[in-house]
Amino acid sequence: MRKSKLKYQPNHESLIATRNFFSTIFGSKYPTFRILLLVILFIIISGWLPELLSELLSQIVLIPSIKILSTEVSIARMIQWVICLLIIGYFIFGIKRLNKYFSPLVVNVDENPQPVKSLLVFLSPIGRISEAEKNFFKERIPEANNIDKREQIIEILSNNSNIIHAFRVVFDQNWSWAMPVKAIEYHKNWLEYLYVITSTQTHNDFDNFTKLINLFFPESNFYISEYPEGTTGIDFSDVKAIYDQVNAFFDDMKDKKLKDSEILVDVTGGLVTTSIGAVMATLTRGRSAEYVSTIDRRVRTYDITYSEED
Repeated sequence: MRKSKLKYQPNHESLIATRNFFSTIFGSKYPTFRILLLVILFIIISGWLPELLSELLSQIVLIPSIKILSTEVSIARMIQWVICLLIIGYFIFGIKRLNKYFSPLVVNVDENPQPVKSLLVFLSPIGRISEAEKNFFKERIPEANNIDKREQIIEILSNNSNIIHAFRVVFDQNWSWAMPVKAIEYHKNWLEYLYVITSTQTHNDFDNFTKLINLFFPESNFYISEYPEGTTGIDFSDVKAIYDQVNAFFDDMKDKKLKDSEILVDVTGGLVTTSIGAVMATLTRGRSAEYVSTIDRRVRTYDITYSEED
């Protein structure tokens, strides 16, 4: 018999924040017997602590009391009050800071994101050659009359670098690789690592993709590799596999001493399920995700933040 599951609703943000708070303090998100026991012990200790503190202070303070406005005041009691006021102030300050985590979640869109050092993209199939591409090469290279595959285009560009700039116009209009190339172009001056997740269908396209990137950005010297290295591609329809790979990618980049702010995952390529898995591994984990619009070709990043409330 299948268990019923509680669906997420927009008003659950405060509940999630509360559960995260309990997880941080008690090590569990759920009101277990252990948490109840800890709360009872906390209350008992809170009742004992002032008396113990007062007794301790009365023994270590050399001057037992002072006279203020003709009133005898215990030094130990004064220190106890100061400590209590400091603790109360600390809790008030902490609660004020905690309040923002109970605010509604919003999706923040950055129209001009900061370039990063490490970028992860998903590789779509190279696709079939279009008539526009055939005509482009027929007009410029007579021996290219029989061109019928995009793999041939990459070889032709390798031997005719003078037409690469002109070809970019046709490329941007016809290739599914145009969006990851646009993303790479945006980050190229800062980029140190470019990792590509391929599917079992696009694994064999990786070498051609690498050649094309080197042709488009000959002056760049970032490292290019499939992710994970030595892979033969993963199933792009497996959301969990995508989710696990993206999390592993962030862990590997942290081993390279990179911060989350220096790492981005571009969710444009691949299938819809690829984007779902990548978004789950980024936005739900406090990370940013990048998307290149297929309409205006703008590079944007998205992350989830807490709204500021008055």
